[in-house]
Amino acid sequence: MIKIASYISVFALLIVTAIAFVVFEYGSPVSRRGLSDLQVTTRSSRGHTTVRIDGGLVSSSLAVSSVKQHRKGRSIVVIVREVPVRHGKVSGTFHLDVDVSDNIDEIVFGDSHEVIWHR
Repeated sequence: MIKIASYISVFALLIVTAIAFVVFEYGSPVSRRGLSDLQVTTRSSRGHTTVRIDGGLVSSSLAVSSVKQHRKGRSIVVIVREVPVRHGKVSGTFHLDVDVSDNIDEIVFGDSHEVIWHR
């Protein structure tokens, strides 16, 4: 019985350690409320539209770990991830240029899909 309990304890400790490692390395998604100074500007030339997105994190103890975009229907979804500040990850700001084709109607932010740009 003691052997089973110790195996379960070790397994639980490994799971908690793995989750903490993933959050620490990969980061968690930032909500729109977690951003300050979000600036969205549009540049158009010869029928080609580029949307420039710049912003920063509210918390000075967090750094941007990644900024990614993916398409969902007629929208582009922008996901910013944050991690605790540490050596090599110290910037709390981000920049992203999004090329907007004619079949894109809006750019949304995060999992909540809050619209930050539309035609």
